[in-house]
Amino acid sequence: ADTPHAMGCAHGGCCVWAVRSFVRAFTGGYALKSSATLAIALGTARWIRTPAERRRLLRSAFGVDSLRFGAFLGLMSGIFNALLCLLRRTSRGRRPWHGFVAGLAAGAALLADSP
Repeated sequence: ADTPHAMGCAHGGCCVWAVRSFVRAFTGGYALKSSATLAIALGTARWIRTPAERRRLLRSAFGVDSLRFGAFLGLMSGIFNALLCLLRRTSRGRRPWHGFVAGLAAGAALLADSP
């Protein structure tokens, strides 16, 4: 029986699991970065007086930096889980070194995020 569960995976499908972990981490990272940026800006709200300043605030809170942070966390999580499942499939079970190798590869996502 070559089911993912029999090979050490605790879920139904490895691809679905990796995509789901990417989406979950991306959404959480985007929400966290946007909320933090918005909270800090609202904490210094004396400069938000005109509609143009409000638009600039919203653009900065929900802009490219928040997307990049979400993408970074999503890639870290997605790569880790995809590689972990791949290693478990190829070695037909769980091994202690799988998490280490998957973590090293996911750490390479740091390079993709550098400007």
